[in-house]
Amino acid sequence: MTSENNSERPENGLKPDKSFAGKTRDYRSTKRKIKDFQKQRRMDAAEKFKKEAMEKHGEYINAIIGTGSVTRDEFSSESDLDITVFIDDTRDDMDGKKKKKIEEDLREIAKGCGKTKSGNHILHVQPPWTITEYWDMMRRGSPVAHSWTQDAVALYDDGFFGPIQRLYKMGRFPATRKSAQKRMSKVPKRINRAQRMKVLIVAKDVYHAMTNSLQAVIVYMGEEVPAPKQLAEVARDKLVQRDLLDEKYVEQYEEVYSIYKAVEHNDLDEMEGEKVDKYIEMAKEFVGEMQKMMKKIEINRKARKIQSNYESMVKTSVAALRALGKLPEDPKDLPRSFKENLIEEELVDPRYEITLGKVLEMKKKLNEKDIEDISEHSINVAMDFVKSFMRDVHELMREKGLKPGEIKEEHRPEEIPDPKSIDSDKEVFRCDECGKEFGTERGLNIHKGRKHK
Repeated sequence: MTSENNSERPENGLKPDKSFAGKTRDYRSTKRKIKDFQKQRRMDAAEKFKKEAMEKHGEYINAIIGTGSVTRDEFSSESDLDITVFIDDTRDDMDGKKKKKIEEDLREIAKGCGKTKSGNHILHVQPPWTITEYWDMMRRGSPVAHSWTQDAVALYDDGFFGPIQRLYKMGRFPATRKSAQKRMSKVPKRINRAQRMKVLIVAKDVYHAMTNSLQAVIVYMGEEVPAPKQLAEVARDKLVQRDLLDEKYVEQYEEVYSIYKAVEHNDLDEMEGEKVDKYIEMAKEFVGEMQKMMKKIEINRKARKIQSNYESMVKTSVAALRALGKLPEDPKDLPRSFKENLIEEELVDPRYEITLGKVLEMKKKLNEKDIEDISEHSINVAMDFVKSFMRDVHELMREKGLKPGEIKEEHRPEEIPDPKSIDSDKEVFRCDECGKEFGTERGLNIHKGRKHK
């Protein structure tokens, strides 16, 4: 056998198959390929939007970001990519009129960037934010600003957005959820160290674990970070006095704090092993209680936002329908009247029908005490749409010269007005004169007062 033939034969004696030379195989599943294609289509649309937006208003734009389900890879084939544009309000020629003009142009540009299979626009442009508004919202701990900052992908950035996003992910904004989580994330490591290290070090690690976890809870409530010296006093004021925390945990913290200070001033240089174990177990229980409290605070915060979204959406809807003379007699008919008289008459954006549905669904889950699986991001997005709906209704009434009047108590739905899921076992109130049925006695009384006086 010649040396040339030997050079073509591999060590295992098999002849190489040159037909696959230079080729690679795509191991992605079909579902993953489709999803990657859909995501790339949205990013291509965003790139087109960015190019046209910069050509038209580039001198005012500091950054363009994409947010929402697409950037989190949680989107469906009908999901749109949320776009937020930051504009420079420090310029002398920037005013409300200019901002409105930019907003209108951005929406027009987005309309020409493609649609989904069902005909919805592939991009959803939020009202532009000024850089001053954004900095102020980050400083104050705005949930919307923080959720967008966390998930955002910068499509264009002149150096304004990147540093803010990096600081946020590092937990450097005080009194924010991210900052609180960063503090809490240090706790388990400190507990583990306390179990392994020498007696005098244990006292310090237990102290820091308890301090960080208690500070995390207080920061999570929206308060400034208290110094360790004032921590017990603040905990009594903000937690114990509100029946959120047992006094014993504050006393435990004070005990560990006094040990820490004694070690710091060299007044304590040894400790029995049994006592060390006692403080480690105390810290574990203490940290566990703080973690439960953070969860409780998170659920309470969600509940407040869901209730606020519900009340604002229903009040504004009632005000609009009342002004148009289309307020239904039965509160359960509110969604139907909303669709017929506001959406189908093209008085407001059709997406508000989806917003109303989501707000009512969240309220239903709140009534059932089942809101743990509702993400804070989805609540914040709903809040943003509710606020936008309120602005649009106000503008609609101004244009038509309408006055909503006061919203009376009987027009606030007592139950979730979801006509698609009515419980047949519930009591029905029937009008003796015309036979019409109502879900509540109040609805029947309103009907009688208007139709059968």
